[in-house]
Amino acid sequence: MLGNMDPAAEAEIRALVFEGRKIEAIKRLRQATGIGLAEAKEAVERLAEVLPLEDGRLVPDARSPSDPLLESDVRRLVGEGKKILAIKRMREATGLGLKEAKESVERLTADLPQASRAGCLGVAALFVAAWPVAAWLVYGVWGR
Repeated sequence: MLGNMDPAAEAEIRALVFEGRKIEAIKRLRQATGIGLAEAKEAVERLAEVLPLEDGRLVPDARSPSDPLLESDVRRLVGEGKKILAIKRMREATGLGLKEAKESVERLTADLPQASRAGCLGVAALFVAAWPVAAWLVYGVWGR
């Protein structure tokens, strides 16, 4: 949803949301990503909802699986066929275990096409196509 974002810009946006300065956070998010006003407003609102509480105070750097910035990163990585990196990102950001992070990534990206399946199919097709050539080389050329 938000694409790549500079970590400094992300930290600034989080700080603005933490301070209750949502309009400034929306402006900064639009500058950093180039997204539209409605999408930026929705992302900031969602971010404000997921910042967890600690002793009744917001914790600005904590992440949850429903964090829109984390969700954006995870969806981008899975879309690029980097599911393992997406799971690693989820674990680092949330502190979830491997199983929970994998399940969370799968829930967030259930609507995306499975790029990794196409990669496996391509390798299998290459193997099937290359097998006769390898057999010819071994038995036809070197088998003499």
